[in-house]
Amino acid sequence: MSDTPPIRIVRTDTMHEGAKLRVVVDHQQLPDGTVVAWESVVHVDAVLALPIDADGGVYLVEQYRPQLGQRTVEVVGGGREHSMTPEEAMHRELLEEAGIVATLRSLGTAQLGASTIRCRAHLFLAHVEHVQPPEPEPFERLMGHRVLHMPLAEAVELAMGGAMVDSTSRLLVLLAAEHVRRSG
Repeated sequence: MSDTPPIRIVRTDTMHEGAKLRVVVDHQQLPDGTVVAWESVVHVDAVLALPIDADGGVYLVEQYRPQLGQRTVEVVGGGREHSMTPEEAMHRELLEEAGIVATLRSLGTAQLGASTIRCRAHLFLAHVEHVQPPEPEPFERLMGHRVLHMPLAEAVELAMGGAMVDSTSRLLVLLAAEHVRRSG
């Protein structure tokens, strides 16, 4: 088996560039020499954590998402500035969104999408050390930001039953539950 990829990107054109994302067209050369265009979104890295306390309770965030026209329940998360490590960005988000100081355990990374959305998500289980009032950003306060505390099993039911609509939140809740199950 050859290490040479069957398709290679020969040129990338940026169609739009914003603070958090770029829309690009990759010109991909096929094995027969044909070049085809492929559109995708390149987003800054995301950081996500499921905070869990000593009693096995987890913290989630509920807020209105105007893009979806509904309230959602999600894990704590946000974007990673290029100057920050994933851990630094996650600590910042935990304090801001949930008022949580925690020790982080990496559960790896995942891609938000494999073909049309390029966004690496750094996933963490956050072992809660201290909880204080959160400091949500002004936009988050406008969206009715609330911190929810519930048993891990209830969060798993939200993920499995579809009440949790954010795919990365669902993934992280299920990975964290399996990690807790395996580690005791």
